[in-house]
Amino acid sequence: MDLESLVAFAGRHYILSALFVLCLVMLIYTQIRIMLSPVKAISSGKATDLINNANAVSVDLRTDKEFAAGHITGAVNLPVKLVNEGNFGAIDRYRNVPLVIVDQSGVSSFDAARTIRKAGFPEVYALAGGIGAWTDERMPLVKH
Repeated sequence: MDLESLVAFAGRHYILSALFVLCLVMLIYTQIRIMLSPVKAISSGKATDLINNANAVSVDLRTDKEFAAGHITGAVNLPVKLVNEGNFGAIDRYRNVPLVIVDQSGVSSFDAARTIRKAGFPEVYALAGGIGAWTDERMPLVKH
């Protein structure tokens, strides 16, 4: 396919072409935003290393019921609703230790981690894939 054919295709299918360009721009924007973010997504192995060797605390964003069904050892439950309201009381005493933010699937943890970092917590990570990835890697959970 040469450039002339590509231009002709784009002219005939301008809506499809515009949607493609829009998706491409959104993808590039998202990747740049992630790369420049002070919050980094980490694997379950890296999270375990931080928890075991750097005294990191896991902050679980799931509901009380989901948290009680199984969570990372030593985790603090801070439902995402409280994060969105700016209520960080449950984790205030952990302001100077690394925090690993965990949700169910890794979808909301990155945004919540950025919010927590902006609230003055200097070292914040998001667990890539959430508790789902954690259990897929056969990492332990505790219940209460």
